[in-house]
Amino acid sequence: MPSIYLLSMPNNLVPTTVYLNEEQRQQIKLLSLTMKTPKAEVTRLIVNKGIEVVQNERGGSARTLLALAGLIPKGSGLPKDLSEKHNEYTWDE
Repeated sequence: MPSIYLLSMPNNLVPTTVYLNEEQRQQIKLLSLTMKTPKAEVTRLIVNKGIEVVQNERGGSARTLLALAGLIPKGSGLPKDLSEKHNEYTWDE
């Protein structure tokens, strides 16, 4: 029966247990009521926003580097060894 339950869940969601304190539970409940959205959806929203914040705070994440890839177009006149000699070009080292 659980496999049928999983197949009927939208977006291939997987049940997960998260331990919250009472204040967190109350805040999710309040958001759920004010947003007229199920608590599970509010919790997913909070998790997604939290992941976004943590990734942005880290700055050097792989996602950030991938986002930067391709920003400088070919034929821009930059040296081909810029990634290897960036200190030399930037600081004359």
